[in-house]
Amino acid sequence: MTEFTPEQTRRAFEIADRAMFEQMCCEAVPQDANETAYALVDEAAKPVTTLAAASEAIRGAFAWLRERGMAELASDAGGEYIVVVRRPWE
Repeated sequence: MTEFTPEQTRRAFEIADRAMFEQMCCEAVPQDANETAYALVDEAAKPVTTLAAASEAIRGAFAWLRERGMAELASDAGGEYIVVVRRPWE
């Protein structure tokens, strides 16, 4: 089994962070000019009000980003939405 150097591990996480962030940006709908809040949609790109009803791609990307401290789930009268805490390159 190959051992990874700390630099290789860091780079792998950097690539994964960017990929999951891009996945979320492609699937969810930006809600503000700064793209810090994203509305949820289902597999057919129809708006949904809960993360549980969102597309599998959005749920997977959000789970990764939340674990890495880059996104949080928030809610208002319209339902749940994703808030970007920080971007992978920040």
